[in-house]
Amino acid sequence: MKKLLIPALLLATASSYGALSTATGNRLTDYTNWFANPFAVASDANYVGVPYPSSNTPNGTDIDNADRDWSGWTANWAATGLKSTIPNPFANPLSSGVNLKVEVVFLGETAGWWDDWGYTLNGVTDVILADSVQTVGWQQNRWFGDYDVINLLPGQSLDLFITGTGKKSNVPDGVPSIGSSGGKYYVYDTDNNLPNLSDQQSYFGTLIPLTSTRGVDFLDPFTIVAFEDIRVGGSGRDSDYNDFIFAYRSSFDIPQGGVPEPSTYGLIGAAALLGLIGYRRFKKA
Repeated sequence: MKKLLIPALLLATASSYGALSTATGNRLTDYTNWFANPFAVASDANYVGVPYPSSNTPNGTDIDNADRDWSGWTANWAATGLKSTIPNPFANPLSSGVNLKVEVVFLGETAGWWDDWGYTLNGVTDVILADSVQTVGWQQNRWFGDYDVINLLPGQSLDLFITGTGKKSNVPDGVPSIGSSGGKYYVYDTDNNLPNLSDQQSYFGTLIPLTSTRGVDFLDPFTIVAFEDIRVGGSGRDSDYNDFIFAYRSSFDIPQGGVPEPSTYGLIGAAALLGLIGYRRFKKA
């Protein structure tokens, strides 16, 4: 077990578009090797048809495995969803005595709408990572590889979400915007989706990095999630599930000056655990 998956980082300074930082140097090299082809879509302006989760494209054999292994896509609803596997993945137990780091990486979007991306802390407080995301032209405000490392103290929890804003304009107000045909869609607790009947909004898959310019401490698995931003029954819904795409992973940060009890070592981030489970199933297939 590695003691540290993600370096201890301060949260990025909030900007008008959220708390993301721009990836540079070896971090950007890693993100490019792991995600850029085919997950780094940049809006409908240059979309080439991949990924297309509802047709399981790319599947587990469609992309090279020199830098990564990929599981293929699974529908994120009902019995197949992430919630059915791990009900509360980002809950840091009070007894852990360590901080949980959640690394999130923006990969791309193909939505005509300017959608929001964020997380709900402790089931109550919404934190916006990116307002009104746009990735083409002079209006571009987000780039492939934009990232954050979220620090969860013992007793805290979070769930990631995107919103279908229903707007084709910039609305950086810091509050999730939900259009009449859009909604608010969570990664794990899809029972909290708005509207509540929109429980078929995303697909997920497991990506295992095999190489890293930063060393072996950065080879832990990611979950990639891809969303349809129009609600079930909403006008214009095409169910392509590539309107907004991001990756995330988590791990406990062992504090300096102390060694945790052996039980603490077993409290790995649930996203990493889920990734390893998916990877083993993929390798056995």
